[in-house]
Amino acid sequence: MTTTREIIEAVAEYRGIPANDLRSTKRKRPVAHARQEAFFIAKKATGLSLRQIGRHIGNRDHTTVLHGLAAVKCRMTDADYAKEVHDMICMAAPERKPVFKSTRAK
Repeated sequence: MTTTREIIEAVAEYRGIPANDLRSTKRKRPVAHARQEAFFIAKKATGLSLRQIGRHIGNRDHTTVLHGLAAVKCRMTDADYAKEVHDMICMAAPERKPVFKSTRAK
């Protein structure tokens, strides 16, 4: 099973951000978006609750995690962004082969 530590490391490596920044209180857009992606991947790849995910990734409140999940889902309407998230999931959890369907109108 994939751990939140592996997820943080994979997202940090993919985005070129120090892993400690994802656990920090930094609110710069690149760090905040990467942290939200880590929330999303943790929800998909682990059996952890929102509270547990928040605790593992920067000691965040479960409502912050919930907001992050919604933000990533919203950004995933862009097919290129969805592919990036897919790539990060494959890096963090190679045993999972997620298939994302585009929600864009054809």
